[in-house]
Amino acid sequence: MLDLFIILGALLSSLIIHSLTTGRRRGNRYPPGPEPRWFGRTEATQGKLYIQYTNLAKLYGPLVNVQSYGMRFFIVSSAKIADDLLEKRSNLYSDRIVSPVTKMVDMDWLFSLMPYGDTWRKHRRIFHQAFKPEAVRTYRPLQSQKVHEALKMILRDPSRFQQHYYVLATSVILSLVYDYDVKRADDEFVTLAEKALNALEDKAMYPGVLAVHGLQFLEYLPSWFPGASYKRAVDAKIALSKKVREMPLKILKDKLAASTANPCLGASLLERYQDDDETMVQDIAAVAYLGTLFELFPRLSIV
Repeated sequence: MLDLFIILGALLSSLIIHSLTTGRRRGNRYPPGPEPRWFGRTEATQGKLYIQYTNLAKLYGPLVNVQSYGMRFFIVSSAKIADDLLEKRSNLYSDRIVSPVTKMVDMDWLFSLMPYGDTWRKHRRIFHQAFKPEAVRTYRPLQSQKVHEALKMILRDPSRFQQHYYVLATSVILSLVYDYDVKRADDEFVTLAEKALNALEDKAMYPGVLAVHGLQFLEYLPSWFPGASYKRAVDAKIALSKKVREMPLKILKDKLAASTANPCLGASLLERYQDDDETMVQDIAAVAYLGTLFELFPRLSIV
C-alpha cells in the first residue's frame, strides 16, 4: 500500500510540474488550433483521427497547431504548405516525433519512424540503392515469372481472384528479398505482415493520443496501474516485431548455409555488409517486406 501512495504522490508532483512548465506561454507565435483539455488532451486526438483532422482544417486552416498531453504537433492539410515546409525547408523540418509507444513495442527499427540522423541516413541510402529505378529494372524477370504464375491460378479458379492477387503481390517481394516462395494467401508470412501492419496502425502509435506521449515517465508504470492498460498489449507487439524482422531472414540464412539459396536482395545485403551489424540488414529487409504490403491489405478505419 505504501508503494501505491509513493507512486500516486510522484504522479501528482510530476503532473503539477509538467503543467507549470508546458503551459501556454504568451508571445509564442504558433498557428491556430484547439485549446488543450484535461491535462492537455484535446478532442483532436479522440475518435477517428482522419475525421478530426479534416474538421480541424475546416475550423483553423491548412496548418493546425495541436497540443495534447504536453506534446505539440502540427497537422498539414495543404500540398503547398507541405512542400514549403518539408521539401524546400527540409534542413529545418526533416526530423519527426518519435513516439515512446513506438519504442515500447520495438517498432523503432522502421526508418520511416526514426529521428533524423546518421542511422536514418544510412538505412535510407541502402534502401534507395536497392529500389532506385536502375535497380528495379533488374527485378523484372522475377516479376514476369510471378505474374505468369498468378495468371495460371486465375485461369484455374477465377472465383478466388482476390486471393490470387494477394499471392502475386506478396510472392514478388518475399522472393525478391528473402528467396521465399508464397503459394497461398494464408501463408504464415502474409498473415504475419498483416498483423504487423495492423499493429502499426494502432491508434496508440499516433502523437498525443495517450498520456505517455507527453508524460513519458508513465512508460515505467506497471500494466495494472490505472491509465496504463495499453501496456498489456506491449509484449505481444514486441514478439510480433521480432518475428517480422527475424523469421524470414533466418530461412534465407539457412538456405545460404546449405548453398540452396537463389540470388536475392537479402543475400546481397548480407554479403555486402557482413562486417556491419546484421540487425541493419535485418531491419532494411523487413522494411521492404512490410512497405510493399502496406497498400495490399484492407486498411483499418481507426485513424
